[in-house]
Amino acid sequence: MKNAFTFEKRDDGIGILYFDIPGESVNKFNTPVMEELEAIAEKIKSEDLKCLLFMSGKESPIFIAGADISEIKDLTDPEVGYQVALRGQSVFDKFAQMPFPTISVINGACMGGGTELSLACTYRVATDSPATKIALPEVNLGILPGWGGTQRLPRLIGLQRSLDFILTGKNLNAKRAYRAGIIDKIITAEWVLEDALKFANEIISGKTEKYIKQRNPKGLASAALEKTSVGRNIMFSQAEKMVMKKSGGHYPAPLRILKVLKQTVGMPLQKGLEIEARALGDLIVTPICKSLVQIFLWTEEIKKENGTSKKTVKTDKVTKTAVLGAGIMGGGIAQLFAAKGIDVRVKDINHDAVAKAYQQAASVLKEKVKRRRLTK
Repeated sequence: MKNAFTFEKRDDGIGILYFDIPGESVNKFNTPVMEELEAIAEKIKSEDLKCLLFMSGKESPIFIAGADISEIKDLTDPEVGYQVALRGQSVFDKFAQMPFPTISVINGACMGGGTELSLACTYRVATDSPATKIALPEVNLGILPGWGGTQRLPRLIGLQRSLDFILTGKNLNAKRAYRAGIIDKIITAEWVLEDALKFANEIISGKTEKYIKQRNPKGLASAALEKTSVGRNIMFSQAEKMVMKKSGGHYPAPLRILKVLKQTVGMPLQKGLEIEARALGDLIVTPICKSLVQIFLWTEEIKKENGTSKKTVKTDKVTKTAVLGAGIMGGGIAQLFAAKGIDVRVKDINHDAVAKAYQQAASVLKEKVKRRRLTK
C-alpha cells in the first residue's frame, strides 16, 4: 500500500502533513494507518519547523471519518480493547508533545478519532463548508471516545459543554463548534490552504491570546459549576437524570462516560487517559456495543448500495402486521401500515402507551387532511 501520509516542508518553516489513504474515498484510522502515523510523527518531531498543519489531501468533503469500525466488531477481550485505546492515545499524544505548535485544519466531516486527533493539536480551524461537521459519536456505538476525547475536551472547553457533546454524540457545524470553543477560527473552504497558512503565521507571530481566551466557559454561573465540587455534583446529577430518562439505564456507555468524567476531574492527563482506556476496553466487548456496531455497518452498506445501484428485493405479500410496543413511535409505524391498506394490530403492556399510539396515528391523519392529501 502507498503511503497514507505525505509531509511537505515549506521555505517559510511551516510544515504540512497531508492525510490521504490511496484508493479510499474517505480517511479513517486502521492499524496500518496508525502505525504509519506514529512513524512519521517521530520523524517530523526532529524537523526544524515553526508550525505544523495537519490536513486532508482528499477532494471529498471528509476530513477524517474516525476509526475503522470493522476492526473493533470482533474484539472479545477487554485487555485487547484497553491496549487499542492506549496505542491510539500514544500516537495522538505525539502531536500534543511536538516542540512547535500543531494546527488541525478541518475541512469536511471530522468524526470520532479525527476529532480526538484534532483535540491533541495545539489549535484547530474549520472551514465554513456545509459538509464540515465535528463530533464524538462513539456513544452511539456503545463505547466512549477512547483516544483522549474524554480527557482533552473538558480541559479545553470545560465540563458542562463537554458532557453535552460526548453524551449525545451530536454533530456541530463550524459556527457551533466555534461558539463551543472546540475550534479557534472559521476559515473559507475555497481558500482552505491559504487561510490555514495565514492562521499559522498569526500563531508563529505570538498572536494567540484571543484564541485561547475564547475557549473557556464565561460568567460567574459557569465558574461556580465548573470550579466547585458542589457545582460539578449538580452537573453530573442532571446529566445522569437525562441519561436515565433517555436510555432507562439499558445502555452502559453513557453511564460509564459519566463515571470516567467524574473520576478524572482535576486528575493529571496521563492518569485520566489510563482510566479512559480501561473503560473503552470494558465497553468494547459488551453485547450492546456489538449490536450497535453491526447496525452501523449494515447502515453504511445500505448507503453504499443506494449510492451506486438500486437493488430490487422480492418479498412475500404482507397482508397483516403487528407492532409490539406502542407510544409515539409505535403509533407512527402503525399509521404507515394502515395508510398502505395493511391491517395492523398494536400491542403494549401499558394501555396508556396504546392510547398514545392512536393519538399519534390520528394526528398524522389529521395533518394529511389539513394539507388536502387525504379526504375526511
